[in-house]
Amino acid sequence: MNNKKSELNTLAEKHSVTALINSFLRECDDFEIKNSKIIFRNGDKTLNIALEKYSRVGNHAYLNDFYEILGNKRTPLSFKYFVQEFLRWINKHDEIPGLYQRILESNDNIAQILHYREQDYRKLFKKKFLSFIEAEQALLLGHNFHPCPKSKEQFSQEDHRLYAPEFRGSFHLKWAFLNKEHLLQKNSAYFNDLHWYVDLFKEDHKTVIKDGYIPFPFHPWQFKSLTNHKEIKDLIKDKNLIPIEKKGYLKWKATSSLRTIYCENSSYMLKFSLSLRITNSVRHLQEAEIVRGLQVHDVMNSSNGKDFLNINKNFHILCEPSFLAIKGKFNNLLIETIVLIRDNPFRGKMLYEAIVLSTITQVDPYLEKGFFSSRKIDAIKWFNLYLKYVLDPFIMAQANHGILFGAHQQNIIIQLDANSYPVGVIFRDCQGTGYTKLGYERMKQEVPLLDLENGNILDKDMSHILLGYYLIINSTFSLINALAIQRACNEEDLLHILAEYLQGKKNSNLIDQSFLNYLLNSNLIGQKGNFFCCLKNINENTEKNPLDIYNFIKNPLYSKFRRTVIDKKKLKINDILLDKGEEEFLKNKFRPNIKEVEIELVDKKVIISRNEFFQISPYWLMNSERELYPVVWAETNGVSHPIRHNPERGTLLYKRFVYEIDKTISFRVIDPKKDINTFARWHNQSRISEFWELKDTRENHLQYIEKNLNDPHIIPTILDIDDEPIGYFELYWVKEDRLGAYYESVDFDRGFHFLVGEKKFLGLKNTGAMLKSVIHYLFLDEPRTLKIMAEPRSDNKKVLKYVDFLPFWKRIKEFDFPHKRAVLLECTRERFFTGSYL
Repeated sequence: MNNKKSELNTLAEKHSVTALINSFLRECDDFEIKNSKIIFRNGDKTLNIALEKYSRVGNHAYLNDFYEILGNKRTPLSFKYFVQEFLRWINKHDEIPGLYQRILESNDNIAQILHYREQDYRKLFKKKFLSFIEAEQALLLGHNFHPCPKSKEQFSQEDHRLYAPEFRGSFHLKWAFLNKEHLLQKNSAYFNDLHWYVDLFKEDHKTVIKDGYIPFPFHPWQFKSLTNHKEIKDLIKDKNLIPIEKKGYLKWKATSSLRTIYCENSSYMLKFSLSLRITNSVRHLQEAEIVRGLQVHDVMNSSNGKDFLNINKNFHILCEPSFLAIKGKFNNLLIETIVLIRDNPFRGKMLYEAIVLSTITQVDPYLEKGFFSSRKIDAIKWFNLYLKYVLDPFIMAQANHGILFGAHQQNIIIQLDANSYPVGVIFRDCQGTGYTKLGYERMKQEVPLLDLENGNILDKDMSHILLGYYLIINSTFSLINALAIQRACNEEDLLHILAEYLQGKKNSNLIDQSFLNYLLNSNLIGQKGNFFCCLKNINENTEKNPLDIYNFIKNPLYSKFRRTVIDKKKLKINDILLDKGEEEFLKNKFRPNIKEVEIELVDKKVIISRNEFFQISPYWLMNSERELYPVVWAETNGVSHPIRHNPERGTLLYKRFVYEIDKTISFRVIDPKKDINTFARWHNQSRISEFWELKDTRENHLQYIEKNLNDPHIIPTILDIDDEPIGYFELYWVKEDRLGAYYESVDFDRGFHFLVGEKKFLGLKNTGAMLKSVIHYLFLDEPRTLKIMAEPRSDNKKVLKYVDFLPFWKRIKEFDFPHKRAVLLECTRERFFTGSYL
């Protein structure tokens, strides 16, 4: 018996240290991985933990082998001493932070859970069909990237047995009669069951309701904790709140989220404020949060929401359309009393098994069979169906509808068919829902509860980080690790499948591709810093800016596609690309509706996306062998900018056959000896001098060219069509140009002025081809350039007509230079290459 207890205690320590160290490694790089161990170095002394299995997504596995090395002496450490020394090392002094006790408390709780659940848990995963509540209460280990995942400081041992889901306890609601004057209730505009709490009370108690009062439900633990709350005590004293001592008939159980409780006979689950610290926060519901549940119900009844649900028929939401709270004597909302309802479809016999994702991804607590190893499934098939039925609706909600579901693995319930494969998804916990500007603009008229001040109308940067963490890092990466461990497949293969899926979505007709660009093109992605949040004792729920507790980690999806083509020397450059054009080369297949293209390397062929193809510079950039210059800053007229390295006069820069005009366009740096006569002739035409104001002598034109050739921020170029000079394009770096002061310019923004000197090449088709070619060149020439700017005169109708013809340009504003009124134009790299304009 004692041996068994010791084994389970050791298991608890293994699970505890895994969550602890993995959470830390995602937030700090002050460690080494060497000889299958993680090393934390402190001068001559090191703390070490043995690494059992390395994970590309950060879900490393460890052995219960902790030790300290000082000189040649290796000293084994207990779990407690290792944690103590580890926290001392982080604090860089002898003081042990308060987090130490929370880690030990969490570990003790895990040990108790493992003892209590050992027999029934082993039987549980032999079943072919888990009920909703069985799956919820099978999450024994908690958050897999958290230093104290099972810490519940305010819970006694009896509280754990009664109210914690891991112990499978059941309990009765605590009811009280509340004076109606002290009731606060808010509902979704589309919710009709306004007296749900009265009906629930009648089911539970069969007691007559006192006149002037309504029945108010409490979580029994919370009611006990409120007995010392001054305003609650006053309400009870003044008979405005009358506790009912008799127990009800209905039995409730905690779901994996302890404060949400479930009764199979009830139409609703209930979610309560609890004055209990779990993981990063005291679990008080906040008023701004609970309104979001009403928002979601209204949003799903809007035109935009209905469209989303109609398209994604396998996606379901557990809505939260109503909440109650008690008002104090000054009409103040008492957040400790908030209770909301959540849809409960899990009543009676279910068509599909419904299992929370965190239970599916959980390593087996007893190191035997986890979910995947207990079911006969094919890992690749399962993962592909997850992408189709689970991940895809969340991606599409953001991209085409502007809805952000905070779908971490405890909020995703996967519906499984009889063979245990995904067929649908259920989302819960509407407090984690937000909207992009796209969603807000689409729904603000139909959903008055959408409020810019509520904190969940997010800009792109914040929405990408939050959604990327919940949906990809927390949920999908954990799934990848679970499949790899339990079904003996490779994390790298699953990451590649994920990247291919994301790239495919990016190439489809999406309104907003920005989130997919973030996932695929960012070498770093944001994740929630649970370790330092706990170390610093931050209450996540009350943080004004949620990103204050986030940090950035390496993105394992980055360069999944372009890694094979980044070595330009391996590409076979076929002259037909330059002479006949890529359209001919691809036998007329490469039109705007073609989203992928096969290219050939020396040793293999790869499939890449259309927009990546047009960014592979060796095909069109004539000086593509040059390396990127490192950034060294200089200052011009008080403006800091990178030192520029411009090509020599006469250098051929770019050449491309343009299928739409059946001609080759090229750019070269102007050569005064060769080009001065043509340049002077063009500028002395009245249609050009009207805007350029350079009608002058040949000698002055020569001085102008030389001045620009010697100005590091300008590259004066001649555009040739089939080797005939056609126009002059003056390329410049915006940061140190006069334009840089008129908007928030950054180091590698570029711009250009242009003229078409030969009349026979005027017109939308030819000029459009020229403008696309110069922008293509500027983006190829400097991969760090993300924006091309222009500032034509506001009365230059011809140029602005071309702008309206080319949708990659965006008009930003009109503004006044000292010498002209101008229109500020912007073309982003993303808009240009994803829009199939080439």
